[in-house]
Amino acid sequence: MDSGSPTSHTVPKVGYYNQDGAPYDILLKLTGCSDDDSSLECLRNLPYDALLNATFAVTRTEPYPRQLTIWGPSYKRGSIIDRRPSERLSDNDFLNIPVLMGTNKDEGTLASYSGGFDFLKSNTNSDDYFISYMLNTSILDRTTVDQEVLNNVLKLYPDDPFVGSPFDTGNRTFGLPAIFKRLAAWYGDLHYQAPRRLWSKKTSSNQRTYVYYFDGPRNSTDPLYAGIPHSSELRLIFGDSNDTGLNKTEIEMNTKLALKMRNHYLNFVYHSKPDSGWPLYTEKERKVMRFNKLTEGEIIGDDWRVDQFDYLNSQPAIDTFLT
Repeated sequence: MDSGSPTSHTVPKVGYYNQDGAPYDILLKLTGCSDDDSSLECLRNLPYDALLNATFAVTRTEPYPRQLTIWGPSYKRGSIIDRRPSERLSDNDFLNIPVLMGTNKDEGTLASYSGGFDFLKSNTNSDDYFISYMLNTSILDRTTVDQEVLNNVLKLYPDDPFVGSPFDTGNRTFGLPAIFKRLAAWYGDLHYQAPRRLWSKKTSSNQRTYVYYFDGPRNSTDPLYAGIPHSSELRLIFGDSNDTGLNKTEIEMNTKLALKMRNHYLNFVYHSKPDSGWPLYTEKERKVMRFNKLTEGEIIGDDWRVDQFDYLNSQPAIDTFLT
């Protein structure tokens, strides 16, 4: 499972979508289906273009323009999705099969840029802006919000570009407002990094679990502010050495890493375990395979940003972000 886990996305109750001003309610009004006795059937009978255009219009309607995903999963007792993913994890209610999972170093950069740059030029107070960003990108049902959780997140992700994402880039801001790195660090941790750690801790107690951390090379065509972003490992896994604009030595390093990663994945698919040298992730020894072009794979501990991940995986935070 590349980049994330079952708790990566907010999952509100089904009833949320029907509330006044919620996405489904807006969609019905935009399409003229709100007066129909069977609103769902009305939507099904709409011309494709009409439904598509109305759906796009919902994403431009406040408070949803900055939500990266509106039409995500929802739950209802007695249905196929009968509770939130975090509750299933807590109950150990998931398939007992070998799993391979991991994340990239800067999972939140591209999403933070696309989801917020239209209003990143604001000169508002950084903390106020950060809270607004959390509410408008990652929380659909505002009734779940615990202000104390948001305040604690502010402390864990300070207004300091040096500790922001892309990580290990010092105080560089790449021509963007300094707050970008703060937002990107939080967004990547909330939706990808912390959920992966929670998921691997749960699965490792019941089944074979293998975890990776990918920190390079960056795609040569990605902007510098992206760092090592979401999905940047996929090109290597599928055999692309990502050699645009690189010298011969760098191309050779990328090719070797691509082969190494692909062999691990093919072995896992066929044998339910990666190639040799990749240890199990266990409750006692949380070992992670780190991939980059310099090492082609080295074993590290799952011990980065512990305070941040622990809090995002705590019950108050899970309840606020409805994961």
